[in-house]
Amino acid sequence: MNIGIGLALGSWASTALLALAAFAVYSYRIAVEERALIRVIGEPYRDFMSKRRRLIPFIY
Repeated sequence: MNIGIGLALGSWASTALLALAAFAVYSYRIAVEERALIRVIGEPYRDFMSKRRRLIPFIY
């Protein structure tokens, strides 16, 4: 959605800025949720994390 807004504004700079901001926010949220899941589930979730990508398949 954020990238679409940047494109609708017609500015590559705003597209890049919005994409970067979204990635930063999602990265932070992923870290917070993973800490909570590790605290609650423990070792089975650590094992799951080692076998799965977090956001972008095959990349991150």
